[in-house]
Amino acid sequence: MRKVLTAIFFLSLSFITQAQKVTVKSATTAEVNKLLHDSNKKRKIVYIINRNCSASADFTPLFEEFYLKNKDDFEFVVLAIEGLKRKKDLENFLFFEGYYFPVYIVSKGNLRNTIRELCKDCDETIMGYASFFILDENNKLVEQSNFNLSKTEKIEILNNYLNE
Repeated sequence: MRKVLTAIFFLSLSFITQAQKVTVKSATTAEVNKLLHDSNKKRKIVYIINRNCSASADFTPLFEEFYLKNKDDFEFVVLAIEGLKRKKDLENFLFFEGYYFPVYIVSKGNLRNTIRELCKDCDETIMGYASFFILDENNKLVEQSNFNLSKTEKIEILNNYLNE
């Protein structure tokens, strides 16, 4: 019995350590804009996630893989447009799915307005959850995804900007 309790204890510590790697912060679009403008990275990727969206569920594992391989080369900003009351739910979702990219909760509002505030040149009418846009060092739009692209096409877009 003692061995079982010891194993459970150490397993619990492992989960706590993993959960601490999940970073979810509240931010306004103005704060996210400042983060993007203050970054000196050559490329900035803003990805929009929704834990209840099938397109997000399909693409986010690939985005996580891309993030882990390239997090030092790009500024990654992942947005969740949810109410703050859902922060713990989002943290649990990220933890249990094994996603460790930092996420900013932008107060629940209109997705298109949020995109428009962060990227003046984006065509927000063709974007949805699991979409992203890429900005250059001057915060000019380089590329954007849309809801008609397959996950393979989205990864190709991301990879195209790896070596620029």
